[in-house]
Amino acid sequence: MRQTCLSSLCSPIKNKEMSSLNFLDSKGISCGIHYPVPCHLQKCYSALNYTKGSMPFAEKFSEILISLPMYPELTDEQIKYTSATIKNFYNNITK
Repeated sequence: MRQTCLSSLCSPIKNKEMSSLNFLDSKGISCGIHYPVPCHLQKCYSALNYTKGSMPFAEKFSEILISLPMYPELTDEQIKYTSATIKNFYNNITK
């Protein structure tokens, strides 16, 4: 039984001309912002009276955490392609 553990990635996605989201999308890899609004700032939790700045780590992660493809039908080739593409992105931005 193959286990898939490619699910999320911390990556700069805001204030970048060529963000990881744009790069992955341009390579045909679906991804998105995991939690665009931190849980404590969502309307359903407003009764808890949290404000921006109450949970700085959660707020920071909402800016950098993206979701990657993860579902049972992913083939080994798709997983390898996604992994190689992410590696390529980071190799290019660190040069």
